[in-house]
Amino acid sequence: MQSELPSLLGLKIGTVFAGLIGGVASLAFITNLTPKAGFMAVIGGAICAGYLTPAAAAYLSMTGSMENALAFFLGVCGMNVVGGLFKVSENFRQNPSDTVKEVLALFKRRK
Repeated sequence: MQSELPSLLGLKIGTVFAGLIGGVASLAFITNLTPKAGFMAVIGGAICAGYLTPAAAAYLSMTGSMENALAFFLGVCGMNVVGGLFKVSENFRQNPSDTVKEVLALFKRRK
């Protein structure tokens, strides 16, 4: 049953582990998190790595150890992505119309 769970979730154990280690490594540079927030940030980074690495690796034509390096990188960055998404979500809860305008303005600047 345990060996079937990653397949069921569509995850590779090595990818998730590399993302988890990336998240843990990035905690050394983030000082203002509570233990609970730090734990959740690391888990969020690992989940980002687990699900985003296969797509990014395919797009970048990476395989093998390069895929694990990418997972580590996504684990480090995934913590910040998850934190940013929660911040946007909180802003949306408090002021939906302004948040939508700000997000749309970001996309307009990129064009």
